[in-house]
Amino acid sequence: MNFIAKYKDRIILYLFVALTASFLLSIALMQIILGMILIFWLFEKDKFKALDTFSLLFVVYVLFRVISVFTSPYLDLSITTLYKEVMFYVSFYAFMFYFKKYDFRRKEILIEIFVYIAAVTSIIGIINFSFNFVNRAQTFSSGYATFSSYLLYALTFYLFFINNKKEIKTWAKVVIGTFILSAIILALSRSDIAIALLILFAALVFKKIKIIPLFLIFAATALLCYGAFSLNSKELNGRVKQPTAFSERDILWKSAYDLRGEHVLFGFGPRTFNKVFINRDKLVDQEIGAWHNDYISLYIESGLCGLISFLIFIGYLIKKGFLNYYHNRQNEKLKTFFWVMLVSIFAALFSAFFSGFVSNPILSVVFGYMAAMLGSEINRRQEMVIVP
Repeated sequence: MNFIAKYKDRIILYLFVALTASFLLSIALMQIILGMILIFWLFEKDKFKALDTFSLLFVVYVLFRVISVFTSPYLDLSITTLYKEVMFYVSFYAFMFYFKKYDFRRKEILIEIFVYIAAVTSIIGIINFSFNFVNRAQTFSSGYATFSSYLLYALTFYLFFINNKKEIKTWAKVVIGTFILSAIILALSRSDIAIALLILFAALVFKKIKIIPLFLIFAATALLCYGAFSLNSKELNGRVKQPTAFSERDILWKSAYDLRGEHVLFGFGPRTFNKVFINRDKLVDQEIGAWHNDYISLYIESGLCGLISFLIFIGYLIKKGFLNYYHNRQNEKLKTFFWVMLVSIFAALFSAFFSGFVSNPILSVVFGYMAAMLGSEINRRQEMVIVP
């Protein structure tokens, strides 16, 4: 016990490094590491003193989410969310607590590790796809939707990486960017591909990436994807034959619209899709189990209270992020940090229009990780202004 007490801070940092490396490599390992971080956090004496506006707004969202469980007409289904989403609810507070204690350099290290592991994960997905193990690029521990959404966040972190790792050769940065972008494309999620291209376009406009490296990334990605599709084109051919296919979201969203006037305040309860969706006979894919839109899911499951409280939390985070981006515009490294974190949040929010992260056991934790990292640095900057 003396050893743990003596080296506690170092142990927790190593746990965060391991957590950052485990997000998509092993969900079981991620949960074990996250559980260890939460145990350390639970025994912190000053954990409640660290609560701030971000934390309190998230408390309100969690409170309405829990209320929607106990007001649900399908309590037996909804109550499972109390343990299935608990990692998302609790981890945000642990992340905020420890990230507030970390200096900027430690956050840089975690971002760098995130990018390196994303590159490795991308290679795994590309190999899986190229050797016809899967029809859409993914890892062994996640589906293609989780895979491509995770890589969107990695792509934004990559922009911070290339701006601050001056000792890394340009060719190495191009290789890493190529792997990440290629894996997103090979996952064949049209919305995530579009968001990735928007991220890179914004990076070019805001001078977070130069035109020549970006051109090289696009050229190398085109060659790599051409080779991969030459080996595995089954899913691509289906997309080409039906380019306007809407993945049956029109049926899902129309059904949600028809339910808009029922259980308006607190919703039908979390994880009740299979009970309230009544048009399954119209679907080609009978295995669909979600609304494929987080905002619709939040409204149907937790009502206006759940949706609005979530949007207020996000809105406050974005507002403070923009203010800090503006106030730190003379510090290139900090300005890039706030720009990248804001873009990563926006990428998650745009992606949520077509899939979702709130109920996803991996993406929800990754989102909490990103939001807490941004929120903790915002608070640290405010404290640095207040303290003489």
